[in-house]
Amino acid sequence: LTANDYYLVKTGGVAGQNITGTTCSAGVCQATSSGSLTVTYTGTYASAVPFEVDHITVPTVAAVSASGVSDSVGTMNGDVTDTGFLTVTVEGFNYGLTSSYGSTASTSGSFSAGSYAAALTGLSCATTYHYQAYAVNSIGTSTSADQTFTTSGCPSSGGGGGGGGSVIPSLITTISSSTSTTTSGLIPST
Repeated sequence: LTANDYYLVKTGGVAGQNITGTTCSAGVCQATSSGSLTVTYTGTYASAVPFEVDHITVPTVAAVSASGVSDSVGTMNGDVTDTGFLTVTVEGFNYGLTSSYGSTASTSGSFSAGSYAAALTGLSCATTYHYQAYAVNSIGTSTSADQTFTTSGCPSSGGGGGGGGSVIPSLITTISSSTSTTTSGLIPST
């Protein structure tokens, strides 16, 4: 075991069932600084009660290629590939004109592994946007590598001129995951 890390202790396939310990709560136990774990089984003894110990980690998340990109809209896509043996409580994206991002779109709830997305509107045409997916469980936050998408060229305005400037999108329309969908009119901070 790794010193001070968290582990999920299960008996009979159920986390925390008949498990107690000074560093345990609902089957989540923290290893000591020397990397050991002491738990007490308080259930009825049976010769075939298996114990399982799973190393709990932050979720594993990946940014997936953007979809539905046009001159003024685009959808950021993410995928939680591993929850770290805990429920993911926040799925979201950092996004902006550089890999320093500056804006966030997220939704809270109880999520398992799976895909999620956030649609952006009000984008500038012919502009590259950066984004990174992130996911949170009770152990911490994990982020993906940087991804980019570029909106399509500016529509002609008939009389010349035209072209948009680079702006941060003004509205997040929908954040959806495999387990829920949240529609909102959030105006992200820039």
